[in-house]
Amino acid sequence: RGEALQAALYRLKDAEGLESVVVDHPERGPMTVPLNPHLSVTENMERYFRLAAKARRGFPHVERRRRELLDQLAAVEEGRLPEDFPAPRDADAPAASPLPTRYRGLAVSLFRSSDGFTLIRGKNKQANHAMLSKAASPFDYWFHLAEGPSSHLILKRDHPGQEVPESTLAEAAILCGLKSSRSEERKADVMYALVKDVRKVKGFAQGQVRVDQREGTLRVELDASLEKKLAKPIE
Repeated sequence: RGEALQAALYRLKDAEGLESVVVDHPERGPMTVPLNPHLSVTENMERYFRLAAKARRGFPHVERRRRELLDQLAAVEEGRLPEDFPAPRDADAPAASPLPTRYRGLAVSLFRSSDGFTLIRGKNKQANHAMLSKAASPFDYWFHLAEGPSSHLILKRDHPGQEVPESTLAEAAILCGLKSSRSEERKADVMYALVKDVRKVKGFAQGQVRVDQREGTLRVELDASLEKKLAKPIE
């Protein structure tokens, strides 16, 4: 995809807001390349090259791990596992937290959406303030009550072009609304924005931010049982 964009860059470099483009790859012919509309065509091309380089770096590790697993499988089939081989994890036991070490010390609650996305909600003003810089990437989504105080919630994405299902957006909004001034009400309006459009401002109190651009506002029913259903432990 990066090579195809590179070959057509001369005619696309000034294009903006494209979600996809049909281009000719020098060797593979015509192909449709998905684009992140928030990035320029050049930035999309560079992103594809970075992803490809990351994948190439990972191939040797994947192959090594594959060989290890095949060896273990053979050992199981032949009944020659070592005594110290770890027992299989209980399928009902909670999975390890995906939180990087650098911000596990934050006062946050961790959730996993029904679609598998990580959701991080601040427990206090200090955590809300620190989450933007320590727990979020510019392309993650930030949630807050549309009108009034609430906890901040970050919806983690893997890359800028990753689509988030409506069900996950709604779950994130509900979890945010449940820790807000509207928590005792049946419904709440919760806004969300890209983290890159949410700024800390010198002189503002901790937890106060300026939102340059909203992605949308969701009206959600505040189902308190969702917290227990989606909660994940922080280890």
